[in-house]
Amino acid sequence: MVMPEFSRPANSSPLGKCTERLTTDVPPEIKDDFVTYANLHGMTTSELLRDVVIELMRGRMFMLRSSLQRGHGIGSDGNGEES
Repeated sequence: MVMPEFSRPANSSPLGKCTERLTTDVPPEIKDDFVTYANLHGMTTSELLRDVVIELMRGRMFMLRSSLQRGHGIGSDGNGEES
């Protein structure tokens, strides 16, 4: 049986289900750069912003460990391969 592919992982956060919302306003140039950065790294803007906030609050090593557990090595292409 072939399982359908979904557009994003069921749980893209290293801390589990995300139910709380954070919002802020930024200058247009920052938003454009942020969207471009996310696209270049194969992420949604929500995933990138979530990772930035979690890294700020929990630390770099937490994010590195979480990334490896999700199969995303440092500088990887998402398949555990160096890009």
